[in-house]
Parts: sequence; structure tokens; C-alpha cells
Amino acid sequence: MAKRACIFPSWVESLDAGIAEEGRIQGRCAKCGEVRRVDLAALRDVKGGAYSLKNRRTRCKLTAGCDGWVRFHYMHGVMRPLWDDATADRWLSQEACHDARMER
Repeated sequence: MAKRACIFPSWVESLDAGIAEEGRIQGRCAKCGEVRRVDLAALRDVKGGAYSLKNRRTRCKLTAGCDGWVRFHYMHGVMRPLWDDATADRWLSQEACHDARMER
């Protein structure tokens, strides 16, 4: 698979920038498939204006009992992944190690 260029718009660098540009970010769980739009202003109140969702994921809280990972996407014509290839590779490696431990 070809590596994609990781060129992100400047507004994804911080919550403050995303709010100023009226950027749209959504979270999608890789396991249950639930999708929700991220309230950037509410997240800023918790994490601060310098916080960024780029190359981040979090455990699913979108569906009760789901233990999947929510990954973030940003709107740029269409919803695009908010992570780079190196991060995706690291996440896959971590998940493979976790799955191997669970099979024991």
C-alpha cells in the first residue's frame, strides 16, 4: 500500500484554531462503528485550547460495553483521517500485541 502524504490543514493543530475556523471533526469507533461529531468548544473546556486531536485515539464511550478505539477524522471536502501513517502503524502493532496476549 502506498504511503499517503500527511498534509493536515492548519486548523487541526489546536482546538482554538479549529473553533476559529469552524472546523468539523468526528470520532468513529473502529469496533462498533458508532460515529459522533466532536464538540470542539466543550473539549477545549476540558483539555485547553492548545490541545489537538491529531494522531490521538481514545477508548470507545459511544456504545455501552464497547472496548474499541475511537479515531478522529476531519472535514476537508470529505472526512479524512486525522492521523499519519507512522501513528497508524504504531496503533496496529499495539492492537496486535493486545490480541496476542488475549489469546493466551
